[in-house]
Amino acid sequence: MISGLKADSLFVNWYNPRVRDLVGAARSPADFERILSGEKVRFIVVEDSFRKGLLLAGLNMLCVEVARVKNLTLYKYPRN
Repeated sequence: MISGLKADSLFVNWYNPRVRDLVGAARSPADFERILSGEKVRFIVVEDSFRKGLLLAGLNMLCVEVARVKNLTLYKYPRN
């Protein structure tokens, strides 16, 4: 499957330690919502190994699952 996307990438890993630290410090879905909104996030790609706990709860509450490919899930934010 190949899909062309036009977007600015926002990596939450060693590419972008500022956002990585924000996400790591989140303690509630409301914290995630402030981060997603503040960073103007529209889509999120999450590897299965990270889909757990508070992150999964926030994703399920704030986002809608759009697609799954192998061990990756694409979410759309906000839900509407």
